Amino acid sequence: MKIRILINPSRARRWHLLLAEKLASADHTVALAFAEGGRSLNPCIAMLMGFERFIYRKSHNNASGRVNFTQFDGLLNEMSQPDLIINLTNRTIKDTSLSLRLLFNGDTDEMSAVSAILHGEAPHICVVTEKGEIVFQGLPAIEPNQILSSAFNFVLIRCVTILAKAVVNIKTDQKKVCMGSSELPKLKHLKTRDILSFGASVFISKMKAKFYRTINRVEHENQDHWRIVWRKLDNENQLIANTGKWPKAEWSVLEDDNERFYADPFIFEHCGQTYLFVEEFPYASMKGVISVSTVSADGKISKPKHVLERPFHLSYPYVFERDGEIWMIPETYSSGKVELYRAERFPDKWVFEQVLVDDVVVSDATLFEKDGVLWLFAAEHDGGSSWDTLSLWYSKNLKGPWQPHKLNPVLVDARTARPGGKIISKNGRIIRPAQNCVNGYGTGLILKEITILDENNFAEHEIADLPPPVEWGMVGVHTLNSGAGIEVIDQLHDRARPS
Repeated sequence: MKIRILINPSRARRWHLLLAEKLASADHTVALAFAEGGRSLNPCIAMLMGFERFIYRKSHNNASGRVNFTQFDGLLNEMSQPDLIINLTNRTIKDTSLSLRLLFNGDTDEMSAVSAILHGEAPHICVVTEKGEIVFQGLPAIEPNQILSSAFNFVLIRCVTILAKAVVNIKTDQKKVCMGSSELPKLKHLKTRDILSFGASVFISKMKAKFYRTINRVEHENQDHWRIVWRKLDNENQLIANTGKWPKAEWSVLEDDNERFYADPFIFEHCGQTYLFVEEFPYASMKGVISVSTVSADGKISKPKHVLERPFHLSYPYVFERDGEIWMIPETYSSGKVELYRAERFPDKWVFEQVLVDDVVVSDATLFEKDGVLWLFAAEHDGGSSWDTLSLWYSKNLKGPWQPHKLNPVLVDARTARPGGKIISKNGRIIRPAQNCVNGYGTGLILKEITILDENNFAEHEIADLPPPVEWGMVGVHTLNSGAGIEVIDQLHDRARPS
């Protein structure tokens, strides 16, 4: 397709270049054009972002960074009769070509995105035609949301993802619906005092946390402490995936020495013995390894022992049996690959088998088989957060070749994108646990039912929202699994920190 991107010269940012590069890499012909339309960035916002970059040593070379017009050389070409116009200004386009607009909480001004962040929320991003038809929409994750420049950067990176996906939807003629006014999130009005208050509160909280760590001799800034809890089941009808709610039951805790945490629990049964595979994260190394425990007949779990360590971080040990072998697909996002490991001696000796998907940065790859086709569900970073973008790959054989779904990413939603455990197929229903990361990493679980899954389409809907039960004292939860009459979750336990 021939695509023209219209931008306001006073708002030219690096993300516009990233968008042009991404579309060009998908074999589109891209040209940029300048068109006035929209206010200049609020000077207080610019001042706050500059202050943050200085105090927190944030780079200027990110999606929100301003660019020199010379960087657009080669893209500022005249394009006659484009197939598609991406209008990133407030101007009304009278061109006969199809035109797309980018909305932040229903508004074309990116200051609406900034306003949402300052009010502690991620902006709803929507791509619409001039007629108001929705082409694609998403809810980005903003990590960390305490720093405006970082949060804004995550939002703009997802603008690239969402616009590129909208172009895919246009090309494949995906169904569009009209957006009614009742569907638009309420706009947050931005006032100067909001900007100044946000900057001051963030700075004070950072100084308080630094003082706390100094006084208490805390070595690591991140003191979130995950732990694994489990319960025995009388029957499968008691599973959270079946009831859609937290049970009124006693849970046992996998103890740790406070020098590490355990997370991402997976149950696996072999030769009459039940095993628990986990991510073990020692604070000394700040790098995850895979460990395993045995589960006794009375439900007691042994101390985890290391079984797989690599030069990079490992987590989310998806263990399964297939073709007479036992396999593991751990999270290996820092390697830029999805890797397959084989149990040379189960459960404590694993060897690298092969790369399943190369040149991707993904988290929590989850395997599922449907109608003889294997599927990998994973949260794809795509230059931004690992919390908000779901992509799929499929193959008829475990060792591939694996093909990306033509609608990737199938979902951009901080609330439900990232996988949160094994996908369950029972009684004709396919239930996918997902992590709710709207308020931060692993702050809850969502259960979704997959209704369409094939090489051309994907659809699902929400069936249950599972925020951490307040009465349990839980702050977060991000993995739900079961097997051999046992259900396991990981829950977030906060160490003492200043309010």
